[in-house]
Amino acid sequence: MLGFKPKDNIRNQTIDIVVANSITFAVVGITKNIVRYERPDLSNKFSFPSGHTAISFTTAALLYHQYRDSNLWYASSGFLFATATGILRIANNKHFAPDVITGAGIGLASGLLVSYYNPLRTIKLGKNKKTSALVYPQIGNQIGVGLILKDQSQNLGGNVKIN
Repeated sequence: MLGFKPKDNIRNQTIDIVVANSITFAVVGITKNIVRYERPDLSNKFSFPSGHTAISFTTAALLYHQYRDSNLWYASSGFLFATATGILRIANNKHFAPDVITGAGIGLASGLLVSYYNPLRTIKLGKNKKTSALVYPQIGNQIGVGLILKDQSQNLGGNVKIN
């Protein structure tokens, strides 16, 4: 809307957001249940690490990756909001500083990992880049991974589906 051009299309951006936030959510949730550190306000034992900070830094890293070549100020703005989230979690007596710092690290790691390597994106194969592949998770009657291969040069009209 502001005229800045992202690196990827909306489909790949959405895949990145879903995958990165899922990784962050899983790592934070598992860590919280293993560590069980009490919050500063004594409300429960899920203080370490900060999930709010982790998700905000994941999103900031993805925003930075998408827009850093188009507008560095816009790309970096997510880190301002992510940092504010962490500071407010401490100010509202919900987390200690190490909780927030660790959450920020988890979020950055997840965002950067998915920005540079996400196997669920469409992959172009071959020299002419006329063959594409899509790897996707399958959840339902079966749990697994699916693969769709499409050769665009031969106009086959269908997809090869391998489950």
